[in-house]
Amino acid sequence: MPKNLKPKIIWLLIGTNDFKRQNFCSAEVVVMGIKAVVQKIRALRPSAVVVVNAIFPRGDLDGMRGKLMTRDPDTAWVQPTPIWKAIQTINDQLEEYCKSMPNTLYANYNHLFIERNTETGEDHIPRELMDDALHPTAKGYRIWGEQIVKKVKHLARNVN
Repeated sequence: MPKNLKPKIIWLLIGTNDFKRQNFCSAEVVVMGIKAVVQKIRALRPSAVVVVNAIFPRGDLDGMRGKLMTRDPDTAWVQPTPIWKAIQTINDQLEEYCKSMPNTLYANYNHLFIERNTETGEDHIPRELMDDALHPTAKGYRIWGEQIVKKVKHLARNVN
């Protein structure tokens, strides 16, 4: 981070690339990496507010484009896909971590990118929000960005 850059608010969105392959990183490793980045930012800019964005939902890597839930063939129960389950675990841990850190907040807008099929109970990512089930589309970025703007405006009123 350049020494002359002194932001009052830092918005951090990292972690999804740890799920690039079938043998993705464990939740523990991903959380440790994100914590290390937050601690480095805190050390460099102790007066800044750091907002840790939840890792976005993403489709599984086995061709279930956009599906976050799947039906167990043996029990017929709907359950999260392995990647979505890991992301939820990480996000839960990040939320708790942020609560324990000064000037560190957690923001989770994942509900904006998820729809539920009322017939099957399965959650999925709508293509109009994330066409590749990973990167927001222009519409997805606009919806997410509107929430960030609201949050930053609120924070800016309270940051010196």
